[in-house]
Order: sequence, then structure tokens, then C-alpha cells
Amino acid sequence: MRLNALPILREDETLYSLAARIRLANAAKDDRDACRSMFGHSKNTRVSDYPVNLIHFCDMTNGCFGDPLSILATMTLVKFFEEIGGHPWHAGSSVRPIEIAGYGLSTLSNGNIQTWKFCKDCMTSDLSIFSIAYWRRSHQLPTSFFCQIHGTVLSRSLVHPYTRHNRFMFPDDEVASSEQYCTATTSGNEDILWRLTQLGIAILHQRQSSLSSSSTLPEISHSAILRAIKERGLFTQNGSLRLKDFSTELMNKYHFLRPHPEFSNALSEKSIDILGRNLRSAGKWRSVAHRLLLIDWLFGSWVSFHQQCKWQHVMDQSFHTAPAKVRSKEIFDENSNFRSQQHLHRAACINFLTSNKIAKRSIFARAASHSFRWLLRYDKQWLDQHFPVCRRKHLQKEMF
Repeated sequence: MRLNALPILREDETLYSLAARIRLANAAKDDRDACRSMFGHSKNTRVSDYPVNLIHFCDMTNGCFGDPLSILATMTLVKFFEEIGGHPWHAGSSVRPIEIAGYGLSTLSNGNIQTWKFCKDCMTSDLSIFSIAYWRRSHQLPTSFFCQIHGTVLSRSLVHPYTRHNRFMFPDDEVASSEQYCTATTSGNEDILWRLTQLGIAILHQRQSSLSSSSTLPEISHSAILRAIKERGLFTQNGSLRLKDFSTELMNKYHFLRPHPEFSNALSEKSIDILGRNLRSAGKWRSVAHRLLLIDWLFGSWVSFHQQCKWQHVMDQSFHTAPAKVRSKEIFDENSNFRSQQHLHRAACINFLTSNKIAKRSIFARAASHSFRWLLRYDKQWLDQHFPVCRRKHLQKEMF
């Protein structure tokens, strides 16, 4: 397909919607041929999730819609997921740039391939102005339940996936087979749903220049979340999470979201248990739904969460920039304690070696387990030098 005509990009339009309108404005054999022309050749022939090569797309459109990075920022949900610290897709073993990684068209535009949402009032307005409706990014957010412009409940498409795999579809093609996204179980919880909608919109449309990049680091956001959980009394005196109380409070607040596809897996008992265990470390991966629910539950809004992250960052900096005398005293106390422990456990090891003619590590581990574990963890080089491992000779090598 030759791209002889290019449409004008509309406000908040997804990459899938733009590709569908480009296909509509140019002649092609079919929609699959149009996808090959726009995004390059691929073995995957599903139109709805065709692998995207943005460098090829920019070359074919002569850069009329910007460079690959600007397209990712304005037509996809990549920046949205980067702000909350995790993508719903997996990068695989060989991490490649998103522009050429070959992620699906609907995966980048909607965040998934199952849920397609639209506002009927926006569709009616688009048909009266442009004669064709288009898909909006703000409607495809996992926390979007209402239209920000009209305040009406969004509709979810029920079109069979096989139909969507074969051709491009617009919201006006799917009105007949759609239902309200908010089910009967969400009645009476409109305040929470509207707050979740506002949370997603704030993350999507925030300005990167107005925020400090250091406040979005995983360690700082993790510390802010843990501090908010501690303020709710969900930690024991030993510093461990009260997992039962944590899961009970979370389920009592968001149990009505279980029928929704974006939150059904995140609100299962097994998933909440995994979330509680992963809260121990900042490097543990958490799902997008869990991150959004934690931010809404603990902070209430994206602005409040960022303020708490900035405060946490300032407190961490003040701790690391403590007066030199205080820090030197703490380091001296730690070193002196380490030396005393080292002398104690080394003496235990030497006494064991002198008192046993046949000294093995397994016997030492049973006789003085604490000293053996300490040396193995903190003083392994000395342990290997004075108490080497007895390795058996491989008789099979000598036979051949």
C-alpha cells in the first residue's frame, strides 16, 4: 500500500486509531497489507495486535507525526506505565528499544488486547464533526470508568477477538455489541471509581518537566508506600507486615472491582499474598493494577503521592548528608562491633581445628553453627584459606 494521503492527528488519539484512519484514506489489498506497509513485514498477521516498528512507520509517513519517541509519548500508554514503574508486557531475555521491539499495536495503544472502551457521547460528537469516531487514550487506561469530558460511564466492546484480528474497527462499528463498563456490583462506589479515573488521567497528562526525576525512583516510591502502610498500623514491632490485616483492608475497599478484567487477577487471594511478600523489597516486580490500587488507597491522588515521594527524597538526602562527626562515630561503632564478632568467630574456628584431628566443615557446621554461618557470610576468604573444603577425587577421570 502506498501512503498517498495522511489524516490529521486528533486530540488524545491512539496509534491503533491513527493506523485505522490511514488505512481508510489509502487503497490497499486488505488491512493486513496496510499493516505491512505501515509497520513492516511480520509473521504475525493479526491486525489488532500487529507488531509495531516505529522507525519504519516514521520513514513511511516522512516524519509527519513526529519521531518514534514523540509517537510513544503522545499516541501510546508507554509513558503512563513508565511513570507508575512497570509495563503490563514482558521485555523478554533480550531487552530491545520499544520503538523496534515489535510489541503489538493494541498492546501499545490500550495496554492489553482484551479491553476496548469508548464513550457514546464522544462517539456521537465525533460522528457529527468528523463523520467517523476514533479511539482515545484516556478511555483505555486501566483505571478509566468514566469519560472525563462528559462524565458518563464508558462502554466496553464485546466484539469477538477473531473479528478484530481480521480488520480495523472503530467505536461506531461496535456500538451494537457493547455494554456498560461499570457492572451492577460497582453501584454505590462511584466516588472510588471517579477517583481512580482522575488518578489515571493525572498520570497520563502530567508534565515531565514539572516533576523531579529522582522522586520517581523505585527505592523512593517504595519507601513512601511502606511509610504510608506503617502509619496505618499494618506492621508489627519487629517490622514485618501483618499480611492478614493488609489483605483484609485492601479487599474491603476494592472487592467490587473483581468482575472487571483489569483487576480480577490482582484482587485474587493468591495475588494479594504475593503482593504482601513483594513489599519487602523495592526491586520486586508488582503488577500495574497493584501499583494503582496502592497509590489510590494510601495517598488518594497522584499529586499527593508525588509530594510524599519528594518529601521522602529530601529526608533520605538529609540522612546521607549528616554531620561528619556523627557519621564517623556510627562507622566507628559498626567497625568495632564487626571486629569483635570477627575475632570471636575466628577463635571458635581455630579451637575446633586444634581439638579435632579429622576436621570437616560439615562437622564444624553442626558443632558451631552460628560461627560457621557468620564466617561463611562475612569472612569467607579467611574461612576458605584456613578451613578449605575437602573435595573428593574423581576416580572416573583417572580410569580413562
